Amino acid sequence: MAANRFEVGDVVVDEEGYRGSVRYVGPVATAKKKDATWIGVEWADAGRGKHDGSVKEKTTGEETRYFSCPQGQGSFVKPQFLRVGVAFEDALMARYEPEAAVRVGEGVEGEAGPRRRNGEAVEIEAVGMDQIRGKQQIHKLREVSLSSCVVVSAGQPGWISEHCPHIKELDLADNLIDSWKTVGLIASQLPGLEHLSLARNRLATGLPINPIEPLPAPLKIPFAALRVLVLNRTGTTFSQVQRLDEEGVIPALEELVLGDNDLDTLDPLANVKSDTVSHQRGSYAEWAKEQIKLADRSGFTPESFAKGFASLRKIDISRNKLATWSEVWRLSRLPALRHINVSDNPIDEIFFDLPAMAALADPADAPQPSGPAVEAGDGASARRNPGKENEMQQSRLKAAEAFRRKLDGLETNQTEDADQEQSCCGADAEGDCAADTNETDSPSSPNDGGEAEHKADEDADTKKKPSRFVNELDIVMSNGMVIPMQEKRERARYTEARLFKGSGTQGGSQPFRSLETLLLCRTRITSWTSVDALNKFPAIKEARLQGSPLIAAAGNAGAARQTVIARVKGFVRLNGSEVSPRERSDAERLYLKRVAAALTSLSGPERDAKLAEHPRYDELVAEHGDPTEAARRAKAAQEADGSLASNSAKVTISSFDPRTCTAPPVTKRLLLSMSVKELKLLCQRLFKVDVDLQKLFYREKSKDFGHPVALDEDGMAIVDFGVKAGGEIIMEARDPEKEKADADKRAAQESQRMKDQETRAAREAAIKREEIERQKQSLLSSSTD
Repeated sequence: MAANRFEVGDVVVDEEGYRGSVRYVGPVATAKKKDATWIGVEWADAGRGKHDGSVKEKTTGEETRYFSCPQGQGSFVKPQFLRVGVAFEDALMARYEPEAAVRVGEGVEGEAGPRRRNGEAVEIEAVGMDQIRGKQQIHKLREVSLSSCVVVSAGQPGWISEHCPHIKELDLADNLIDSWKTVGLIASQLPGLEHLSLARNRLATGLPINPIEPLPAPLKIPFAALRVLVLNRTGTTFSQVQRLDEEGVIPALEELVLGDNDLDTLDPLANVKSDTVSHQRGSYAEWAKEQIKLADRSGFTPESFAKGFASLRKIDISRNKLATWSEVWRLSRLPALRHINVSDNPIDEIFFDLPAMAALADPADAPQPSGPAVEAGDGASARRNPGKENEMQQSRLKAAEAFRRKLDGLETNQTEDADQEQSCCGADAEGDCAADTNETDSPSSPNDGGEAEHKADEDADTKKKPSRFVNELDIVMSNGMVIPMQEKRERARYTEARLFKGSGTQGGSQPFRSLETLLLCRTRITSWTSVDALNKFPAIKEARLQGSPLIAAAGNAGAARQTVIARVKGFVRLNGSEVSPRERSDAERLYLKRVAAALTSLSGPERDAKLAEHPRYDELVAEHGDPTEAARRAKAAQEADGSLASNSAKVTISSFDPRTCTAPPVTKRLLLSMSVKELKLLCQRLFKVDVDLQKLFYREKSKDFGHPVALDEDGMAIVDFGVKAGGEIIMEARDPEKEKADADKRAAQESQRMKDQETRAAREAAIKREEIERQKQSLLSSSTD
């Protein structure tokens, strides 16, 4: 490209895809060819350059500065190795009307010069332009892709709205757009734009997070029809998108893609300085929020939740750095949110109710402190009144509920007279009001009973205060002891519990009230407790869990699928496959029998602990019956009857092993108390297949043959797997030789893949070395000319 096509301020990209800004155009003192034109570039990537915009003469040591930039980000580059960013219309014409673009670019008769530089209009006169426009069809375009077209600007004002106003889907991925102002200049000219992709554009400027800073003028025109916004690898934070929504820029947004942005938080107030945020709230609300922040900087406030986004149905936050489910919980108040993709994040736990929530009902269940407990004034006398325990418990419940409503109501700035009445525990409760002390300190409403009444209230409140100030995160025990929560993690979880409990979404509904689909592939979930928590999501229908340690640890993918289906009632799809009613019934029955078998040898606290690991057990017993009771009845019937028929079932046993599949199915009457290991011994006698190689399955005979159930617990009785008369036992067999061959084949393929990768890397390195050498030779030749 000719050097005269570059101007200071142009955005450029080199042959390796690195982007930078032109800071200088002209000769360089240290070049051998003094009149050669060089392009001084400040690269976006630190370390890409070699200097800070200055050069030194080797002989004299004299420094000449051409521009200033951070050390290691400046370079002088030959024009032919750079491409300058183009305006939107130039990229559009080049891709969709190349003939017209060539004629215009070459210069139509009478053209005075280039049409524009980086979108800045240049006065031209061109004969024949009307004829060219007559051939163009760009005004009919509805879907436009300008990905990787070095688009850097919106171009001439009004050109887009004049020539292609009907675009509904626009792909601007992988360009040089670095400002939200440019985005606004383009999108504001497309009133029907529904889908916009800005992926892999470094949107570093033009969208202030702080609400007291105005948005760029182009963003003040709403993207009224925009439904899908793709912002992968743009460096955009959730707080920036929240600002767009708050300002009414994206009122109809239904799908937001924020993948691969190194996000470690979804806090809408991230990066907003507290001293610049103007709270138009009552003094109590400000005080309460500040107390929580002071008590624990990691605690949530009501403003820490995403709000607005009335139409948002789907959000993709995959491939980020979100380490805790608390960050995802910030989205729980969005009323229309149905789909969340949080795959490829280091999240290791899912919850709906935090464990610490129980402490709001009974502080004794809260995390135990590391330090000693201290007395809370008059509350210590509770130790001497054990007969009042029940009354005090009720008072404590009222206090916790009142505080919970107080937190929920911070945004409304309403007086809480009713709550204050409920929080007053009375003289009998003594120190149990300590947890609610700040309820009685809130300023009186302008509509209350005047100064005299207000003074009386203050006097009464003073009498109720404990002798020690109780931190909002301290736990007041029923005996009046105050437990300071000093561990940061416990305090954070307890703060979240107080804010999450009953916090609700907009409109006072449940958290995640509309969430149907949750993608959790390749997360770090290791506990079935996280899977069980999905039952509490009110609308959940689908999840994906592939690649998580929990599923990998299960070994058998089919068995893991059955367990997940049984543990989560609402799933109609799992890992992309439909869950049929029959599959659900089979999975639940098998799961129920396995849990029941594990419970048979346990009693007392051990049994209770095991039951706590399976929260759906009682529900499944109510639906399918108690398998242990059924077994007891069968055993009793057998003892009473004494006949074989009462405790046996006639089933068909078939071999699906290729070596013995020609053998006819065998009908046998089996004792239902027979173990799976004993059944395998029978199959070994029937089909001559070693026990260690067998894989047994059971299915009921019906029109659809049912869903096969793996008989994968050798010590369990076949009745525990639902075996009954008329069913079918299927035997498959492992082929060790084939397994070894397959393993060897996979290893060989992996080895070949690595070799191919190394070969490609070596080839690319050689090409790069040749290119560097070519550039050196070009520079040497240009210096000697």
